[in-house]
Amino acid sequence: MKSSVIASSNPKYSREKLMEAATTLFANKGFAAVSIRELALAAGTNSGMISYYFGGKEGLYAEVLESQFKAFFCALVPILKNETDTMQKIKKFSQTLSSLHKEFPCIMRLYYSELTNPTACFETVVKKYIAAGAKMLENTIAQGISEGNIKKNLNPSYSALALAGMLNYYFIVQPVSDGILPDSPKRDEEYLEEVLQIYLNGVKAK
Repeated sequence: MKSSVIASSNPKYSREKLMEAATTLFANKGFAAVSIRELALAAGTNSGMISYYFGGKEGLYAEVLESQFKAFFCALVPILKNETDTMQKIKKFSQTLSSLHKEFPCIMRLYYSELTNPTACFETVVKKYIAAGAKMLENTIAQGISEGNIKKNLNPSYSALALAGMLNYYFIVQPVSDGILPDSPKRDEEYLEEVLQIYLNGVKAK
């Protein structure tokens, strides 16, 4: 009861706790399986705060997705815009993407949930950021082709999708990777290095 009183009397605290609780719950259970009561209990506030701050469960879910995907995307933009060397740009993009998955451990589950059981947010939030990121990576590869650093016979769209798939799939299957992949404290870094070797050696112009 005390935590609920504190949350209700502190708007910033209440909103932040709702976002934090909702991110975990929506990622673990999906949008439809999470109740308003469950969200309020997890955040230590009352259910009326969900309507007050977000207009309801749908608004809270949209805010969670927007927050996660926007932060993820914005962290990648400077690399693809500012780095000049194409191959170094791809390498830094991959390294940063891998680090971001550790910072945002729920984003792949939210993404997979939207792929398998899409809500209205798939078009308005998820697809918006995924498409923007893919386009920037595609332009980077096209730049490398025009500069002669990447093979001319490659399709930039397919090549961008291939790299994103190699990097992101690892984090999608991570919950079942124990016992399948080598047991190493540096497994994430080792996998990233393998991907970069395979990808960069494959696309690099001879």
